[in-house]
Amino acid sequence: MSSTGRCSANSTPPCRSDMERLVSQRAYVDTAQIHFLKFIVEAYDNLAIMSTLDRATGQVELRYPAGVAEEVNALLDSLTERLSLKRQA
Repeated sequence: MSSTGRCSANSTPPCRSDMERLVSQRAYVDTAQIHFLKFIVEAYDNLAIMSTLDRATGQVELRYPAGVAEEVNALLDSLTERLSLKRQA
């Protein structure tokens, strides 16, 4: 990170300012698979926090540092078909 507090092109990923900013992503998952998704997310230490917003509809929310968004998206992409996962826009 530079002296201005911003990440530079030479920063070693993930950059600290990205790690401090949490982003949120909501999705719907097959209700029978909510526990499985939470188990998988928790298996990746410090990757994301998952909350169930509505168990009846399978709505969940993932909160994670912006610096690991690529990893979270790759994980969700790999589980989309198995869990009938639909991301909310």
